[in-house]
Amino acid sequence: MGISVDDDILVLSVTDSGIGMDSTILENMFTPFFRSSGEFTQVQVGTGLGLAIVKKIAELHDGTVSATSEPGVGSTIRVELPRATKGMVVPDNVAAPAKKITESIKSSRS
Repeated sequence: MGISVDDDILVLSVTDSGIGMDSTILENMFTPFFRSSGEFTQVQVGTGLGLAIVKKIAELHDGTVSATSEPGVGSTIRVELPRATKGMVVPDNVAAPAKKITESIKSSRS
């Protein structure tokens, strides 16, 4: 898992070294209730809603979600969200943890 800031975009990424996905799965993975027909995924419990919900939340925050994958190598899910702009009101219960994360990111760069 990684967190970085590129210009005014907060980037969250999660990478695995699992079985990977082919292009058909990549094209449909953000569709509500989509489940791959692969043997491995059929034994996993789930509804097929997780990534669809992530995509919707990102879009509601003017962000994006994307995925890359290579069968047999692994996958990366990337969420990009715009940073708060000047004049934007951020509640204290959100601002304090966000400030702590931002400071942690800045200190890890130095």
